[in-house]
Amino acid sequence: MSYSTRLLTIEDKEQVEAISATIWDGHDYVGRVFPKWVEDEDSVPVGVFDDSKLIGIINIQFRKLGIAWAQGLRVLDDYRDKGVGTKLTKEIVKIAKEKGARILRYCTSSRNEASIHVAKKAGFYQANRVGYLRLYPPYPDHPKPSPLIHPVKLDSDRMMILLNQNPDLVPTKTLPIAWEFETKDMTGIEKIADMAEIKGIVSHNGILTSFYYSYEFTRDDEKQCAFTVYSIDRSEFVDIISRILDTAETKGYKRIVFFLGPNGTEWMDRMDLIPEEYEGRRFILFELIPSEH
Repeated sequence: MSYSTRLLTIEDKEQVEAISATIWDGHDYVGRVFPKWVEDEDSVPVGVFDDSKLIGIINIQFRKLGIAWAQGLRVLDDYRDKGVGTKLTKEIVKIAKEKGARILRYCTSSRNEASIHVAKKAGFYQANRVGYLRLYPPYPDHPKPSPLIHPVKLDSDRMMILLNQNPDLVPTKTLPIAWEFETKDMTGIEKIADMAEIKGIVSHNGILTSFYYSYEFTRDDEKQCAFTVYSIDRSEFVDIISRILDTAETKGYKRIVFFLGPNGTEWMDRMDLIPEEYEGRRFILFELIPSEH
């Protein structure tokens, strides 16, 4: 069967909302942000249609330094496994190439096999993979933070210097913040510092051994927070998690989300803090070089 593809306009809002309502028990964000995509001169929302019926959507957003993001890939249930997702993804790869994007990025959960299949079929490669879980109140019991461990605030300049001194702490070229990634360079660190307060633990010989930062947001009138944690010291990691849980309780977060470096998921599991539904789950960054396609 042949489907048509075109750019979406605000007139498509009702059909976009209809698709979004079928995702995550109606808690999907796409219907809410679609008008912003249409208004944003750096965004290009695309739809696939069966005659006049919208059956799939995606957005591509262009950012600084030649980076573009694929966002909100959604396909109606009755049209899944029929090539709609692949058609949408290939279309934004084409748009990214035409507009001169240097890198096209796309994130998904390790549990979303269909999304991963679409990404790989379109030519994306895995660029990063981090631990991922969510916790809700009442938050679990946890040790008290140690009076012997003293996280310090780090500005972007010092953070960059410390990361360069200890490359093993972040062995990848990107860092997660909320549901996206930033490049591990000065520009990326500055953007993270603009969004979040970075705290680190520096050893007596001046080596950064752990760091964490948080991004607070409101969704459905509920205050929530996403935390990124990297560490090469288990005792420091446990202390950081304890501090985060204390903060979550104090600030009344209705949900906290963790994005964890290489050791974090294993150590979190030893603390018996990972809900069964998040065991083994990862958050994946895919990248593609448009000029090669």
